[in-house]
Amino acid sequence: ITITHITGNSSSVNVTVSSTQSVLFALRINDTDNSTKPIPMNITVWTQLTNETWDWSTTNLTNSSGYLNYYFAPNCSYTPGENVWYAESSDRYYDNETTTNFTVTINGTLTNYLLEPSGQEVLRNENVSIVVKVNDTCGNNITDANMSIYMISEKTGEIFTCAQINHTGNGTYNCTFNTSNNGGVIMPAKGYTIEINTSKSYY
Repeated sequence: ITITHITGNSSSVNVTVSSTQSVLFALRINDTDNSTKPIPMNITVWTQLTNETWDWSTTNLTNSSGYLNYYFAPNCSYTPGENVWYAESSDRYYDNETTTNFTVTINGTLTNYLLEPSGQEVLRNENVSIVVKVNDTCGNNITDANMSIYMISEKTGEIFTCAQINHTGNGTYNCTFNTSNNGGVIMPAKGYTIEINTSKSYY
C-alpha cells in the first residue's frame, strides 16, 4: 500500500481542557497491488505530547473511499509548541507502511488575573504595587511570560509604563509605580485603568 498525505501537515490547533477544538489529519491509502483503495483498514496515528514523548496513539478505520480522517483534539496532556505527528498502517492484511513526519502547532491560551490593587485609593507620593498572576488554559502557572503593565490616567489619558516587572514565583508577577516620579513625571490624581499585556511563544 501507499499512504498519501492530504491535509494536516503544518496545521495548528488550540489546547482545550475538554478537547473541544480539533484539526483534521487526512491521509489517502491505496492498494498498489490492485491499484484500488483497500477495504477499510486500520491506520494508527501518533502525535508528540512534548518534544521528547509521544501520546498513546489513536487507531481508526479508513472510510469506503480509502481515506483516513482523524480529528486531532489536544487536551491538557499536550504541551504547546510545534509537535510532530505520523501515521502507520496497522492492519494485519496489508504490509506495514509508515508516513514521513508531519507537524502540527499546538497553541495554548494565557489568562491574566489582577490580584492587586482592587479599587484601593492611594495618596500621591505613595507607591502603587501591581500584582498579576498568569495561568494557561489548563491552569498551569506561567513563569516565563513576556509582560507589559500600563496605568492609564482617566483624567488626562496619559499612559505610564511599569519600568521593571519581577516574577516572584508560581506565575505571580509584580511591579511598582512611583506616583510622584514615574519616569520623571508626577502621575495625575484621580482614577486609573490598568492594562496588562502578556505573551509567550505558542500562546
